[in-house]
Amino acid sequence: MIVDLKSLVGHGSNLSLKDDRFSVNLFSNLKELVVERCGSMRLVPFQVIRSLNSLEELQVTDCEKLEVVFDLEDLNDCEEGQSSSVVVPLKKLILENLPKLKNVWSNHHRGNVSFQTSRQIDSKNPLLSRNKDDRFSVNLFSNLKELDVGRCGFVILVPFQVLRSLHSLEVLLMNGCEELEVVFNLEDLNDCKEPQSSSVVLLLKNLSLWNLPKLKNVWSNHHRENVSFQSLRQIEVVNCGSLMSVFTASIARGMLHCLEQLVVRNCADMEVIVATDQVSESLDAAFVRPRLTCLELKHLPNLRNFYAQRHKLEWPHLHKLFIDDCDEIELFEKDVSSSSEVHGKEGTIDSKYPLLSCNKVIDTLEELKLCGKEAEMMGSGQFPTYRFPKVKDLFLITKKATIILYRSLLNCFPNLEHLQLKGEFKDPFRGHDVAALLFPFQKLTLRDIAYTISLGPSFVSLTIPNLTHLQVLSARVTTLLTSLAARSLVHLTHLTVLQCNQIEEIIAKQEGEDDEDQDIIFSKLERLQLYGLPKLKRFCGHNYTFNFPLLDDVNIAYCGQLSTFCLGAIRTPRLQSIKVDFKNKHIWKSDLNETIQYHFTGQQDVVNI
Repeated sequence: MIVDLKSLVGHGSNLSLKDDRFSVNLFSNLKELVVERCGSMRLVPFQVIRSLNSLEELQVTDCEKLEVVFDLEDLNDCEEGQSSSVVVPLKKLILENLPKLKNVWSNHHRGNVSFQTSRQIDSKNPLLSRNKDDRFSVNLFSNLKELDVGRCGFVILVPFQVLRSLHSLEVLLMNGCEELEVVFNLEDLNDCKEPQSSSVVLLLKNLSLWNLPKLKNVWSNHHRENVSFQSLRQIEVVNCGSLMSVFTASIARGMLHCLEQLVVRNCADMEVIVATDQVSESLDAAFVRPRLTCLELKHLPNLRNFYAQRHKLEWPHLHKLFIDDCDEIELFEKDVSSSSEVHGKEGTIDSKYPLLSCNKVIDTLEELKLCGKEAEMMGSGQFPTYRFPKVKDLFLITKKATIILYRSLLNCFPNLEHLQLKGEFKDPFRGHDVAALLFPFQKLTLRDIAYTISLGPSFVSLTIPNLTHLQVLSARVTTLLTSLAARSLVHLTHLTVLQCNQIEEIIAKQEGEDDEDQDIIFSKLERLQLYGLPKLKRFCGHNYTFNFPLLDDVNIAYCGQLSTFCLGAIRTPRLQSIKVDFKNKHIWKSDLNETIQYHFTGQQDVVNI
């Protein structure tokens, strides 16, 4: 009898596949096998492995006694190699909560078992054996494309003899391995006497390392340049508190010509990105001109340099640069008076080498985010000679009260489209150089802004005539716009005010304004969002007539003191309802004023949309 079994789910302490009564044909069409809470120590014996000709996914969870998943011990007793050959087309392997798991595959010394199309391994316990026995089959992992390891207990992930078999590995993800100290162990490579046989070329494209508190080395030190990660495109290192560097110089030399994205966050001991080693006396073009398109360095309090020795970096392909809370590193080249410190002939522990040191015109960068010291220096105009002609999005986060010098900022970023400011600024929207300037950007985002009463008319009307999006989040302000400033926003399409605990009204009357100016028209405003404003009493407290000819999307929620929209008349010909929460609840009365009054008095007509 042939059973066309394609999916099997088994659970319970008595479950076992180690039964001679199982027919080889029984599992020949099996594509998915899920095992939960089984009591076996060895899950899949060799006689069952031989029948798994179609298995694509295996999931094993909550098996407290399991030590080995694939038991290959019986394979060594086979006399005829041909009859013992096995091919398993495994694509995905998930192992979770297996506290006694020692090996996925038990050790064997014959290369006649192949998991030929393996794509992914997702493990929450030890996956690769710590045994350094050379009897590991090269074919064991030769087709593995994705390796996902979580909450494992070993110290070294990939010993060299396993590394040699990872010919097809493209993605390596690690998270929460608290004891891990080394990812790729290359120590054994130094003992190889035949350079050709010891050369390793991996196709790894994506490396992600998260929450590894004891990680000391991604690549263990070695002195021979015969390991290549030439296909690596993305590296992400997050919350690795003991890691002092990401690469050694010898590894970086062969990698940075292809690496496109490097993200390093929350690594307290990180001092350099590239550390020196025995073969780092000279730097080639691939090192000084890395191919990176995105570089993000965040919360690295001890990071001083990209590379410890004297160097100058060029960034011919860099599009995104984010530097956040890395106050020890120098982003910009200092003036001549300090050049001896920056460009000393021999690097010392105190030497610093700026990230942007070669070209004063950075003509590839499109997004720039700076936080801390560098943001304060850039905003206050301390680097007037640098130009970023292609930067469209600029985000400055300050920790100290800073005066923004807009003339210098415009000179550095002549084609800016979106300006984001966060932190403390001294009169951020006023100053002697504001009125005469014409800013090109269309979007303005203000986050956690302090020391601001309202956006003055000179800033808005004279310097941002094409502003289409204004977003204010968590700003310590009491009013947002003066009436004169509001009238100048003739191109504004989106106005968003979120989580501003002190704001009492959005538009205030301009001091000295003629009382005959009673109309305020937002001719292009389409969307208005007011959310989390506990002290907001009204949109405007003066008797103006508001006209919103295109407004059709209004979201007003969590504004507990709001009693009316405005004191004067209001025209919203396209508005049919307003949204009052995140559950898509809409309400409407005859106009916006009545709708808000009824909503806050609990008398509502609900519109289902």
